[in-house]
Amino acid sequence: MAVEPLSESGVKPALPVPEHAAQQLDVCVHCGFCLPACPTFRELGTEADSPRGRIDIMAGVLRGGIPLDEPDVALHLDRCLDCRACESACPSGVRYHELYESVVSHLPARRPWVTGAQTAEGAAFQRGQRFIRFGLRQLLRRPLLLAQAFRLARRLHGLSQRLPGVSALLLGLPETVQCPARGRLPAVLPAVGRRRGEVEVFLGCVQDACCGEDNFQMARALAACGFDVRCRTAQTCCGALHQHVGDRRGVLAAARRNLAAFAGGEAPIVVGAAGCSAVLKEYGTLLADTRWADAGAALAERVRDFSEFVAEQSELPPAMPPAGAPVRVTYHDPCHLCHAQGIRLQPRRLLRSISGLEYVELEEADACCGSAGVYNLLQPELSARVLARKVACLQATGADWVVTANPGCALQLQAGLREAGSSMRVVALSQVLADAYGGDAP
Repeated sequence: MAVEPLSESGVKPALPVPEHAAQQLDVCVHCGFCLPACPTFRELGTEADSPRGRIDIMAGVLRGGIPLDEPDVALHLDRCLDCRACESACPSGVRYHELYESVVSHLPARRPWVTGAQTAEGAAFQRGQRFIRFGLRQLLRRPLLLAQAFRLARRLHGLSQRLPGVSALLLGLPETVQCPARGRLPAVLPAVGRRRGEVEVFLGCVQDACCGEDNFQMARALAACGFDVRCRTAQTCCGALHQHVGDRRGVLAAARRNLAAFAGGEAPIVVGAAGCSAVLKEYGTLLADTRWADAGAALAERVRDFSEFVAEQSELPPAMPPAGAPVRVTYHDPCHLCHAQGIRLQPRRLLRSISGLEYVELEEADACCGSAGVYNLLQPELSARVLARKVACLQATGADWVVTANPGCALQLQAGLREAGSSMRVVALSQVLADAYGGDAP
């Protein structure tokens, strides 16, 4: 439901944003606690590139004082990683992402079908953005085709000099694109040992297309924990990357398809990608002004992140040392796991439960790596600066492995470590637990 008057100004907003989003303008008290938590403010040091500054910009747009097509509006809003670190730091409880995602969905530069849209970075940057956004819109709902596109992308090095962001895409791809779990997993993978119940798995788009082995191992680990694992093939992209490119229509379309795919079930839906689990848990809010609101809220109640679900079990399988132990490991918090879902202790508890692993804490573990959905494609230079800080912290640990739980983070960290000449491996939490807990592969 679009807001009526904005409480502070008493005028109608210039954009049709949801009421819960517009209300965040009045929740913010401009205290500045968010500034040191913001990766772009740390790098650039400018108020307009901080959460507080962006809230001021969005307030000006909503109250009609700043034109939406002003190039500097897109410049500063597009620099936001939407990592939500500001929400963890905010003492007032501002839900920044609700306001931000509602406003940027209206930016002309975010919509490639709008002709004449301008960006402060120039025409070449804009062409690169339009190419990437259009491609993502076409491929995200077709995971198997997306997997083929990843393989093809490695052969398109010539494009990297013409389209900003494509070079970042090529650098971010793994050496070998993994085989999607779709087609490998049976309709139901039976529990190993004592059966404790049933779960469903959410496979995602990029997660399955590029990191399908992680999904495969997630299913194995869940089976080893004693759960029958059901895989529904009609599921599609969760909508997270549509959110990142300001495509609300795409988010709603993805949500409706997933509601249909998982209809009739009651079992927990376990998700191995932090960005996916965060958005799925918000389906009730995202669909609040539609006729699918109740169904969205019901599905959201069923969603559990993989680390959250496994750590909830009162009895974990006996954890055995992984091959090559002892191994020194550290953990990188995906933004949409720690800041969006408040899941921090569970992955660490699981890693510490595995004998043969020496766990060492990472400095600034919950700081964004610079991936942020497709941010590394659309803002490659600033993303690289954020990544360099993360890589320096990783190298300081002396770890053999960095464990994480989101495909964007994994690909970004792999690229950064490879560029730095580091031998540190990036390993998915699902891979570690599947190896530790054992269980027969399907």
